[in-house]
Amino acid sequence: MRDRSGSWQTMRALIDCASQISAVTSACADRLGLKRSRWTAPISGLSGVPVVNVQGRVECNVQPRFASEPVLSINAWVLPAITGDLPRTTLHSSVKDRYSNLALADPSFDITSPIDVLLGGDVYASIMDGRKFSVDKALPTAFSSVFGWILIGPVSDREAHPYQSMPVAMTVSIEGLMERFWQVEEPEAAPATFTDEGRCEKLFCEQTVRLPCGRFSVPLPFRAPPSADTFVGFRELAVRRFDALERKLATSPQLKALYVQFMSEYISLGHMSVATSPGRYFIPHHAVYRPAIDENKIRVVFDASAQSSRGPSLNNCLFTGPKLQQDIVDILTRFRVPKYVFTTDICKMYRQILILPEYRQFQHILWRPSPHDELVEYELNTVTYGVNCAPYLALRVLQTIASDDCDNFEFVRNALTRQTYVDDICDGADTISNVLKLQSDLISVMHKAGLELKKWASNTSCVLDAVPATDRVCAPMPFESVDGYGTKVLGLQWHPDGDYFCCALSLDSAPVCTKRGILSLVARIFDPLGVFAPAVFLAKSIMQRTWKLGMTWDEPLPNNIHDEWVAFVSDLPSLLNIRVPRYLNSSHGAPCYLLGFCDASQLGYAAVVYVRMVDVDVNASVCLIGTKTKLAPVKSLTIPRLELNAALLLARWLSRVRDILAPQLNIVGINAWSDSTIVLSWLGAPHEAFKIYVSNRVHQIRTLLPDCRWRHVDSVNNPADCASRGIMPAALAQHELYWHGPQLAYGDPSEWDDAHSPLPLCDLPELRPMSCAACVDEIEVEWFNRFSNYDRMLRVVAYMRRFIAAGIRRVRRQPDHNAPAYLQKSEIDSAARILEAESQRVHFAVLLRELSTGKHVSSKPLARLAPFIDPVGVIRVGGRLRHSLLAYDCKHPVLLAKHSHYAYLLCHRWHRVTCHAGPRVLTALISRRFWIVSLRSVLHRVITNCSICVRFDAKRVQPLMADLPDTRVQQRRAFDRVGVDYAGPLQMRETRLRKSRVFKIYIAVFICFITKAVHLEVVTDLSTDAFLAAFDRFIARRGLPSDVFSDCGTNFVGADKKLRALIHSPEGRAAIANSRAICEWHFNPPSAPHFGGLWEAAVRSTKRLLIRVIGTHIFTYEEFTTILARVEAVLNSRPLTPASTDPHDLECLTPSHFLIGQPLLTVPPRSGPESTRSLTDRWKLMDQCHQSFWRRWSSEYLTTLQERSKWTKGVPNVKVDDMVVVADNQNPPLMW
Repeated sequence: MRDRSGSWQTMRALIDCASQISAVTSACADRLGLKRSRWTAPISGLSGVPVVNVQGRVECNVQPRFASEPVLSINAWVLPAITGDLPRTTLHSSVKDRYSNLALADPSFDITSPIDVLLGGDVYASIMDGRKFSVDKALPTAFSSVFGWILIGPVSDREAHPYQSMPVAMTVSIEGLMERFWQVEEPEAAPATFTDEGRCEKLFCEQTVRLPCGRFSVPLPFRAPPSADTFVGFRELAVRRFDALERKLATSPQLKALYVQFMSEYISLGHMSVATSPGRYFIPHHAVYRPAIDENKIRVVFDASAQSSRGPSLNNCLFTGPKLQQDIVDILTRFRVPKYVFTTDICKMYRQILILPEYRQFQHILWRPSPHDELVEYELNTVTYGVNCAPYLALRVLQTIASDDCDNFEFVRNALTRQTYVDDICDGADTISNVLKLQSDLISVMHKAGLELKKWASNTSCVLDAVPATDRVCAPMPFESVDGYGTKVLGLQWHPDGDYFCCALSLDSAPVCTKRGILSLVARIFDPLGVFAPAVFLAKSIMQRTWKLGMTWDEPLPNNIHDEWVAFVSDLPSLLNIRVPRYLNSSHGAPCYLLGFCDASQLGYAAVVYVRMVDVDVNASVCLIGTKTKLAPVKSLTIPRLELNAALLLARWLSRVRDILAPQLNIVGINAWSDSTIVLSWLGAPHEAFKIYVSNRVHQIRTLLPDCRWRHVDSVNNPADCASRGIMPAALAQHELYWHGPQLAYGDPSEWDDAHSPLPLCDLPELRPMSCAACVDEIEVEWFNRFSNYDRMLRVVAYMRRFIAAGIRRVRRQPDHNAPAYLQKSEIDSAARILEAESQRVHFAVLLRELSTGKHVSSKPLARLAPFIDPVGVIRVGGRLRHSLLAYDCKHPVLLAKHSHYAYLLCHRWHRVTCHAGPRVLTALISRRFWIVSLRSVLHRVITNCSICVRFDAKRVQPLMADLPDTRVQQRRAFDRVGVDYAGPLQMRETRLRKSRVFKIYIAVFICFITKAVHLEVVTDLSTDAFLAAFDRFIARRGLPSDVFSDCGTNFVGADKKLRALIHSPEGRAAIANSRAICEWHFNPPSAPHFGGLWEAAVRSTKRLLIRVIGTHIFTYEEFTTILARVEAVLNSRPLTPASTDPHDLECLTPSHFLIGQPLLTVPPRSGPESTRSLTDRWKLMDQCHQSFWRRWSSEYLTTLQERSKWTKGVPNVKVDDMVVVADNQNPPLMW
C-alpha cells in the first residue's frame, strides 16, 4: 500500500466478498500517514451489531508485492481492529510445503499475524480471476488473484477456538443524509420527456422504422393526436390557393413549364403519389421564381403553416424538435484545420426520408398539369420542405446513421455529426490517403441508408477522380444561411482550386439612398466568420446614424450620409480582390496559441482572433480566424466602459474558438491584448472593488478565460483598431496589419510578457464607494457614575429623598415633618440600599429576573452563592452560614458586580479610610457587608489609580543590560583607557609631634579599563588643582591615557576645562607641538552610578584593605603613602580569572603581568649565572611573554565578561503620551 510519501509498504489483507466495504485498522492508517475524512454513521456487523467506533474514511492505493500493476484505488473505513490474528495458531510446516509450487500472495500464511486491511465486495471482482486449485479436502483451496494465490478454507485442528466473522454493511452517514436533505431543497430541471424537445425525441425513437433497403421511415411528431375535427376546411383553402397558382402560371409560360417539370419529377421519383384515401390536411404550394438571378431555376414551397378560419395549421400541431444543426461558424472554423478537404451534397436529402404511411394523410396536396385536367389529390410520401419538423427529422436521421452505421468509421461519424451543414458535408484529413479513405467510407455509409452524395468539390484532384464527372461541381462552394431564399449581397465562397475564401457580390444596379435601402442591404450581408467585418462595421455605423436622426423609412438621406453611403456601395467590389486562405498550416493535434486583440471607439468595439502555429515556419505561422464587432449603444458610454465591452467580446470570441478547435488542435496558451491601461488594471484587481457594471463584466471575462494572459499593445499595432472604427472596402484590401497580424505575434512567446505596470487601485475609475456601518449596542450604565466620591454620593441621594418626601407630603396636604438639618443614619442607610438595588438592576438584570420569577439561576458562578432577594429588593448572598452567630449583613452580604461603579467607589472609600492599606486589609473589611465579584481585581484597579500609592510603590523601568563598550573588550596598553574616582575622606597627621594637626585627605583611584590594573594617588583636597597634580603624577608613572572616564564631579569637570584651556591657548599649543595628543574626557550621565561600576568596585576594594590595615590609627604622610603603595600592589596582584586546576599552570593571570611581567608581590628569583643570550634574543623572549599574557587575557578573562549578572529582561522604552512618575532623588516621594 502506498503511504503518504509515495513509498510502498507491505500489509496483510483479508479478502471477504460478503463485506460491502473495505476497511483498514487505525494502526495501518497511522503507519501509512493517510488523511482521514469524517464519517459519523456506524457500520453494522454480523447479526446487525453496529461498529460504532468508526474513526473516519481514507483513500488508498493497493498493488501486488511482485508487480507494479494493477493499482487498485479503494475507499476504506478506519476501524480500531478488523478481526483477530489469522490463523488462530501457527500451522505445521507440512501444510505450507503442500503449496510450495504456487506463487502465494502471502508466503507466511502459516504464521499467526494480525490483519491490517479488509478488502470487501466493492473490489472483490477486480481481485479474483476465477481460477482455483485444490490440494486436499482437509486443506484450504487456493484461488488465483491479482496478488497471487490466496487460501480459503478450513484447517483441521483438534483444539477448539472461538470463531470470528467480519461481514459488514454500510449505513448512510449523517453527512450523506444532510447532502440529500439540501438536494431536496434545490429545484431540479424537469425531465427531458416533460419538455417539447424531449417529447418530440421520444416520438421519433419509438416510431421511426428502418426499411430493409436501409432507408428510414419517420413519423410526424404531433403535439397531441389529431381528432377528426382538428383540420376542418383545409381542402377548400387548398383549392382556392391552387386556383390562384394556376392563374399565376397562366401568365408566365416559362414559370408554368418549370413548375410542371418539378411536379412531374416529384411523381416519377415516387416522392408523391395519388392518394388512395381522403386527406385530413391539405398543404397549399406555390413557386419562388427569380428570373433576374436564374431563369431556369424554380423552388416549390409547401406551405404547411397555412391555416383556415376553423382550425390550426399543420405546423401549429407539430413539434419543431430540438435544434440539431451545427453552427456554420463552428463548421467553417473546423473546416480550416485539415490540409486536404472536400465538400459534397446529400442529393435531395429531405425527399430520401419517407414518412410513415399513417401520417401521409396529413401531407395531401392538389395538383393537375393543366386547367383542363381533373384536379387530383396526391399525398407526399417523404419529408416535405415547409413542414416545421423537416430539418429536425432529416438531421436526426443523419445522427441515427452516425450512431448505428459508423461503429468502425469514426471519421464518418464526426463528419455527419459535426461537419454537416443542412445537406452539405465539409470535412477533410491531413493526408491524401486519409481523405480518400474518408470519402470512400462516407459514400459507403450513406449508400447503405439510401442517400446519394453529389456535387463533389475538393482542393485535391484525387478526391474528384474517385467520383464520376457528373457528380462534381465546378462553381465555388457558397456558404449561406439556412432559412434564406434571397441572394446575398456579401456571401462567403470557397474556391477549391486556390483553396481560399472570398466574398460573393450581387449588387443592385443603383443603391437606394433611404433608410429602408440601407437596412435592406445591411441585413442581407452574410459574413459568418467576420473576415470582412471592418468594412461591414462601416455600413452598420451609417445605418445607426440614420436611426439616431429619427428619419422615416423612405425619407431621403442627408447629404453627408448620402455621400458616404454611395461611396461605400461603389467601393464594395474592391472586396473581390481579397483572398482569405482556408488552410491554417495546421494538422491534427498540432500545438498552437490563440491570440486575441480588442479595441473600442465612440462608434463601437471589435475583437480579432488569430491562431499562431508552433511547429511551422514563423513567417507563415499566424492566420486570421475571424472578427466580431458591435456598435456602441445609442446611450453614450465612456471610453473605458467601451474598452471593457471590447474585452468581454474578445473573451467570448476566444472562448468559442477555443471550444471549437480544442478537439483538433493542442492549444498550449491563450493570450489577449488591449490598448486600454484602465481595462488591464480592472482585470488585474478584485472585481468586487468596482461598480456593478464593471464588476459583472470583469467577472465574466475571468470566468470565460481563467488562464488567459492579458497584455498591453499600442494602438498603432492593434489590428482591432480598424474594425472598431470601420474602414472602406478598398482600404481593407490593403490593410496588412489586419490580415497578417502585428509583428509581436511572430515573436517568441516568452517575450510576450507585458512590462506595462497596472495603475494603482485608487487611481482607477468606477470604484465602488465603500460605506462602513457599525451597530453599537447601547450599554446601560448606572445613573450615578458621574460621582467620584462615595460619601458625597450618599449625601446627595439622601437629600434628594428628603426633598421628594417633603414634596409628596405637601401634595397630600400632610403635616410637615421637622427633620434635623443634618442627615440621620437611617437616611444614609436608605440611600445606600437604593444605590445597591440600582447597581444590581443594571449589572444583574438576568439574575434579578430569574430570582423574581422563581427560575433556576443560569450562571454557575452566581448559582454557587445561592443568591436571594431580601425584603427591600436587594440581592444578597445566601451562602451556608445561616445558622451562625454572625450579624445579618455578614451572613448575607450584598452582592455587587465587578464592573459596578458603586463597588468601585465603595472600595476607593475604604482605601482612603484605612490610610491606603493593602488588598488584604481591604478585603477583610469590605467582605463584612458586601460580596463583590472578583473583589481583588476591583481593589487592584483602585490601588493602581491611587496617585499616592503609585508614588510609593512604583518601580523604575530597568532595561536590558547593554553590551560592554569597546573600551572594555579591545586590546590596548595598560592605563591607555582609565576610569577615575575619589575614595575618602581619610585622616592624616601633619607631623609626629604630640600636638600636631590632623587634616583630611582623599585617594584618587585610577583603574585600567582593559586589565583592571589600579593606580592610587593621595590628594589633599577636592579642588581641581589638587586633582591635576595627582593626574600629572599618574601620567608621569603610567603614561598619558587616550580616554579618561569619570562621573560629573566638579573637580573632574574643572580639570577637563583647565586641560582644554591649556591646549587651546597659543602658548599651550606651541609647547605641546610635536608631542603626544591630549586625552579625551568622558563624563557619565547624571544619576547613573551604574555607568561607573568598574571604578566603584576599585574604590570599594581599596577602602576595604585600608580600613583593615589602618584601623583607628592616624598615619603621617610617609606612612600613609607607603601603605597606599602596598595596597596598590595587592590590588594589582589579584587574579583576573579563577585559579586553574591544570598542574602545569603554575600561576594565574593578574594585572601586574601587564605592568612588570609578574605579580608585584611575588618572591624575586635568585640570581643565576650570567645568561649567554644576546640582547635581541632577550627582547624577543620578553615580547613573546607579553604576547602570551594578552592571549591568556583574550581566552581566559574576556570570556568571563559574557554573562549578564542582572537586568536580564527587556522592558519597552517609554513612549510619548505615556503616564509616568518622575522620580527626583532630591525630594520625597510625595513630591514626585
